[in-house]
Amino acid sequence: MAVVWGRKLDGKDGAMTEADVVAFLFAKSGWRDTDSALKKAFKNAANYMFGHNGSGGGTTYHFDGKMVYHCTENRGEATVFFTCANGNIASIVGIGEHSGPKSSTATYTLVWHSKSWKPTVVRPVRLENGTTVTRPVPTNQITL
Repeated sequence: MAVVWGRKLDGKDGAMTEADVVAFLFAKSGWRDTDSALKKAFKNAANYMFGHNGSGGGTTYHFDGKMVYHCTENRGEATVFFTCANGNIASIVGIGEHSGPKSSTATYTLVWHSKSWKPTVVRPVRLENGTTVTRPVPTNQITL
């Protein structure tokens, strides 16, 4: 069983409760905390992280050398990205939603991510001399 570590309701960093995780997710996403479906989705995401053992839901992205995992709730409307070091300590690194209709796509738009997590995609970039090369480019839209 993982401990979710982050900013708690009392303003201190520590082991978060379900209420701490839900409040954190609403604060960082900017989504309406009066939306009962989102509240349920965030509670489910919190409990998914609490029960995470360091496997399942992994992505191709990393943060501080750790794999970034994800869980999608409410038919794709809320996705939480997190690390889970050795299945013990989970840290929330991003919040997003499916970019297409509900959960029919594996592309997500991040509405918030940790300043330290810089998700990138490799895209063609045109240089000043007119040549095109592929380079990693920071993005707020990721595909798993």
